[in-house]
Amino acid sequence: MKHDGAIRIGIDANSKLSDCNGGKMIAKTLNLHYDAIPEVTVTSSRSVWDTADPAITVEFSELVLGFDDKNIRVTTDTNCKFPSQRNFFGKRFTAQLMGCTKSGTVTVCIVAEGPATDTAGNKLANDSCLSVVYENTLTDS
Repeated sequence: MKHDGAIRIGIDANSKLSDCNGGKMIAKTLNLHYDAIPEVTVTSSRSVWDTADPAITVEFSELVLGFDDKNIRVTTDTNCKFPSQRNFFGKRFTAQLMGCTKSGTVTVCIVAEGPATDTAGNKLANDSCLSVVYENTLTDS
């Protein structure tokens, strides 16, 4: 299952569970709740950035809490930094990278090993990375 939801398993009263008992049983219903592990994606509206503070969107498959800097990795040769995050609670946010000064590739990864969890305490299911090219048209010549 990919999404949270109820699971109901019913056993008819006249069902035979095994030949060992030889008898009948009373109808039983088992009710369970499945809680999916949260997934995350990182996107941008552009594959090439040419503004000083490019924006990214981080979206979770369900509400998460505790998301902070330990869930974020920025790999870059452009000097870009991700703004500080502290105990974010929600499903989606948009942030601008700051301090980009040189042209090059920027990779932003949201990593599963950080403190973010869903409301049931499940850690993120996957890492999600976005790589884009930053072109600083103001200072590169």
